[in-house]
Amino acid sequence: MSIFTRILEKASRETIIPAVKRWARTSAGLTVGLLVCGAIASAQTSGLKVQDRSHDNDNPDNQLYAHYEIDNTGTAAVPLTSLTMRYWFTNETPSDPLVFACDYAQVNCSNITTKFVVLSPTRHLANTYLEISFTAAAGSIPAGGQTGEIQTRIHHQNYSNFNTTETYSFISDPSFVYKDTNTVTLYRNGVLVWGIEPSVGAAVASPAVPTNAKVNAAATAKLNVTNVTSNSVTLSFPGTLDAQVANVDILNGTSLVGTATGNPVTVNGLQPSTTLTLTGRTRDFAGNPLATTAPTAVTTAAATSTLKVQDRSHDNDDPDNQLYAHYEIDNTGTAAVPLSSLKMRYWLTNNNPTDPLVFACDYALVTCANITSKFVVLSPSRNLANTYLEIGFTAAAGSIAPGKNSGEIQTRIHHPDYLNFITHQTYSFISDPSFVYKDTKTVTLYQNGSLVWGVEPQ
Repeated sequence: MSIFTRILEKASRETIIPAVKRWARTSAGLTVGLLVCGAIASAQTSGLKVQDRSHDNDNPDNQLYAHYEIDNTGTAAVPLTSLTMRYWFTNETPSDPLVFACDYAQVNCSNITTKFVVLSPTRHLANTYLEISFTAAAGSIPAGGQTGEIQTRIHHQNYSNFNTTETYSFISDPSFVYKDTNTVTLYRNGVLVWGIEPSVGAAVASPAVPTNAKVNAAATAKLNVTNVTSNSVTLSFPGTLDAQVANVDILNGTSLVGTATGNPVTVNGLQPSTTLTLTGRTRDFAGNPLATTAPTAVTTAAATSTLKVQDRSHDNDDPDNQLYAHYEIDNTGTAAVPLSSLKMRYWLTNNNPTDPLVFACDYALVTCANITSKFVVLSPSRNLANTYLEIGFTAAAGSIAPGKNSGEIQTRIHHPDYLNFITHQTYSFISDPSFVYKDTKTVTLYQNGSLVWGVEPQ
């Protein structure tokens, strides 16, 4: 230990720490004072801090936006794999699954991993936190440098609202300038090095549910069905909704399938020829349920799409270090279909989420240069899938003529280090030794964003 280190430790022990304790004892804000001092001391010791800028100031809002930068003011590089951030918030609709979206990151969104953690007991302005971590491929923050911008969103699967005034880490600042934020916490190797965690035992108080009979005068009546297609249904509440109603939800049984801020409500993403039992639920501005309608039975129309996906098996190994898929998209209709209007999804289980995924196009009649791809991590995961590969096409790929197909598209998915996949745990994996093209419903096809072929995993 150097002489300088001994002097610094002695000064801290004999002068700095006693002074902080004396200040804390005499301050009216004892607890807050110690917490703030701890955050500042951590930042000075670690050389790390989080800055955030506001992106949206709406309340309520159906998405929580956060734009982060992690700054390293120290003298040594810091590996991003050693760091985790936590965004603390109140989830008023726990029955509606949460979704994390990374819109942009200088370190690359594919190098970011996340998880939602439900708090028990709840904390002040938080019953959940989002934890953001980084893979080894994200690299390090150099001394005196920062991560660059990380643009993120949190939303519900059905985009139900958050009350942003009840979210601890929410930043409301119209300046749109990066500033230090102590409500987003940072950890290095599991130890808090920046920010102040919300206190335990001060949970968000839910306002009392209004008892005004005008909230939904026809609460016991059924929803009115105004339009049904193969993958959507539009419904309206009977009567006039009161001004206390902030959101309306549509439930199939107990599962939330749609939400809106008014009347009527359109529910998308449904499966063709499927019978649903739908009820409507109104909620106030704090997210409290107000009234629920009687159930309405609705059957979606049969699929009318003239498009389908065929696939043939290339490899039946399990486990395997690559997922092979050979596709053709068939157009059985009477009009040409631009390939740029189509997207396919291959649903898979990534058993090694810390190792980035790689897409390879080995051959395509429309040429591999005209094919685009991205991997999307699912939150929550689905049956036999925690990720999907989305394949799209540029305008140069052309169109599929009536009665024709796209021609063969030969693809592979693998890890950079060729780690194995458990193929029987992958929803879209085809195991068929015939090596013949056949209809496959586990690879889904979308036209202009609407599902037109296949069945998504549940």
